[in-house]
Amino acid sequence: MARKIRIAAFSKMTVEVAATAEGAKLKLSAFDKVGSPVIELMSGKGDQDALKRLGLEPGKLLPRDEVLGIDTDPDILPQDDVGGVFGLGLEGALHIKDKKTAQYVLGLLDTALGTVQRASRSLTYNPLKALLKQNAANANTAPPPAYMTARINNYQDALYRLQGMNQSGPSSFFI
Repeated sequence: MARKIRIAAFSKMTVEVAATAEGAKLKLSAFDKVGSPVIELMSGKGDQDALKRLGLEPGKLLPRDEVLGIDTDPDILPQDDVGGVFGLGLEGALHIKDKKTAQYVLGLLDTALGTVQRASRSLTYNPLKALLKQNAANANTAPPPAYMTARINNYQDALYRLQGMNQSGPSSFFI
């Protein structure tokens, strides 16, 4: 089935088959490359409707850059550029039949809760964070002061001398 779908799509989408506890799982996705085409899923007529047999509705598969809108728009002010796209990573049915599975589910739920907290924090503009980013970007462009360069050179010379003493053999001494 996966091979037939790849052929019908002219290799413009990824088709993956994975074995799960519920049975085989078919995953259809558009390529994640920038400029990938939008793939339209259309239903067939009568008994020739593969979408209906797979339990899918007609629709479109969009590439990631179009879904997430990862364009850098220079007209957007930093205080208006808040939010983002977050995924909870909870797929399929979760159960807690035994202790080991319950611990695994607890880990998944902890991760999902952390994601919700990050998403909530990303909805407010933080001017202090923006200022720190700006200062960090500007700090790397200025040369270090002369006294700091001299101190670093002295430390490097001392390190080279110590390394030379350790390589002189068994008759060397330790400080």
